[in-house]
Amino acid sequence: MLRMDTITTTLPTRSPADAHDADGAAQLEALEGREIQLDDETWTVQLLGHRLTDGRRWVHVALDGTPRYDVLVRMSPVSRALDVIRALEWWLHEPGHESGDVVDID
Repeated sequence: MLRMDTITTTLPTRSPADAHDADGAAQLEALEGREIQLDDETWTVQLLGHRLTDGRRWVHVALDGTPRYDVLVRMSPVSRALDVIRALEWWLHEPGHESGDVVDID
């Protein structure tokens, strides 16, 4: 005879922090396809991923242009897509930038 047991699981409810993270993640989706211009160069932002950990959001982007860059942006969870764009513009303007750099937004 086959015996079947019932297992009951309670799923955790979403906390306000989870809702904030979801809002922040949705806001970052606006980065995809944005263009950054500096002088006569143009880069298109590709959002490769993001994660909220230890109170900081890490955003991995590719800047598709010539040359192409992969950059990590470390930011507060309340920073927005526009903050990322401004930080990347500043980073591109600074001499010595290279693929793999980490850009901090406080």
